[in-house]
Amino acid sequence: LSFVFKVPPPPQSSLCSVVGACGCVYGRGVVILPFSGRVWGPAAWGCGLPRHAYLTEVVPAAMRARALSTLGGVHRIGIFAGPFLGAAVVSVWGTRAAYAVGVTFAVAAAVLVARLPDLERHTSASRGAGESSDARVEPTAPSAPMTVLSVVRAHRRVLTTLGIGVLAVAATRSARNAIVPLWAEAIGLDAASTSLVFGSSGAADMLLFYPAGWAMDRFGRVHVAVPSMLVLGLGMALIPFAGSFGGLVLVATVLGVGNGIGSGILMTLGADASPAKDVRCRSTTFSTG
Repeated sequence: LSFVFKVPPPPQSSLCSVVGACGCVYGRGVVILPFSGRVWGPAAWGCGLPRHAYLTEVVPAAMRARALSTLGGVHRIGIFAGPFLGAAVVSVWGTRAAYAVGVTFAVAAAVLVARLPDLERHTSASRGAGESSDARVEPTAPSAPMTVLSVVRAHRRVLTTLGIGVLAVAATRSARNAIVPLWAEAIGLDAASTSLVFGSSGAADMLLFYPAGWAMDRFGRVHVAVPSMLVLGLGMALIPFAGSFGGLVLVATVLGVGNGIGSGILMTLGADASPAKDVRCRSTTFSTG
């Protein structure tokens, strides 16, 4: 998909984030500010998809879930710690300093990612059993141009079966981000209390990413996906009964546990279902050389 949509590789994407952040700091009016904000969307895309593809190729299949759940866990750590770091900086230097934090980490990410070895120089041993360990990814681009329609047509069976399940899982996991603050508002909690509710949920979510990956590698994907959805469903059902701050913290923690159990499940399923014949497309997307 990175190749289809011409998303820039991660080093350039990180620098695009820098441009967007600087535009938000110095932009004035309703033209520059929205444009700068929209730069961040493709930039995040350009980091997310290639790093997923990179780990899929360089990590052995037997450890794939642990690697991808760790990737998801690092993302969760950033989401958990970022607001606290931003709040500390803003309290000392003002609102613009929060963008400086973003710029600093974006530049650091660009430098670190640019130092990663190019996939074109490495084997693709993680493509599954039976493939020779010395098989190398060809540096040439695919012969036929790929479009969204051609991808959907070629993989329609996977997209209409596993894809629908993945869509349901993603919708369920995303719903908590909307339901929890709305319910906090409904029961009269202030902004600070709502932040603490989210913090408790994020802490539980963050601590479970590696056990989730280990369980997927050891017992299979379904043994993580089903418990994750059951716990999330239980949390959703308990929300109407949370009439106080303490009750909502407890429910939000249950939701965090459910989401943490499924850490990396969507990326792992995507990597499992990814066709080996399109490996060249993903590799050229992440090329740093």
